[in-house]
Amino acid sequence: MCILQIDGDSLYPAYKNKDLIVAIKSNFFIKKNSFVVFTHKNYTTLMVKQICKTRTFKQQQNGKDTKQTRYYLLGIDKINSIDSRELGWINKKDISHHIMFKIPKSLIKYL
Repeated sequence: MCILQIDGDSLYPAYKNKDLIVAIKSNFFIKKNSFVVFTHKNYTTLMVKQICKTRTFKQQQNGKDTKQTRYYLLGIDKINSIDSRELGWINKKDISHHIMFKIPKSLIKYL
């Protein structure tokens, strides 16, 4: 489990700039409409977006057919968001955490 701070407004109104969120490292909760933390090779920071679509792709690996799950992730603010419209489909292995909840501002002073 970790506490992360939102940087930017691409998830407004669900999450605002500087909001603190609690995230857990788990693939169990990864499903459509979930908010997840992920990495992308073109960026050095963690990114948080919402899963909009899930797709299983077939690939050939060492002469065998394998399946790979990928996710289409979007920000709520479609104009100011770096998301799958620019990054493409995100591999399951690149998703590190699932967002559980936002920490209420009234509780931040106790952290």
